Amino acid sequence: MPEPLIIGHDYVADFFGCLNEQVLTDYRIARKPVIEMIRDSGLTYCSVNFHTFHNSTWSGVFILAESHVAFHTWQKEQGGRVMVTVSTCNESRDNKENTRKLFEALINFFRPTSTHASLVRRIQPDQDVIKLLTV
Repeated sequence: MPEPLIIGHDYVADFFGCLNEQVLTDYRIARKPVIEMIRDSGLTYCSVNFHTFHNSTWSGVFILAESHVAFHTWQKEQGGRVMVTVSTCNESRDNKENTRKLFEALINFFRPTSTHASLVRRIQPDQDVIKLLTV
């Protein structure tokens, strides 16, 4: 049986006890460095949107040509946590290494004391699965 075609990579993570505490309540601190990390990892930055909550925590989505990077933060008093999703597709090239580089750069930026992360490799279903899903 042939290996399945990997069509994308998703890191889904929680960063706990982030030592870069100021960024948890001020998205402006993250904006420029994250754009630079995206570009340095070989991915293509397109745009960004943020929403700030009443307690100054924030959510943000960076749109990439290859997909997206999303964040939601919690204050130090709430565990100093950041929920992170880095999602890329492999439509024009294999982005496995670029995705890994970006994820590692984000860990270095937020400086969590612990991380819980999963890597999901999305695969192209074979034709039998596609036929089953479209019936």
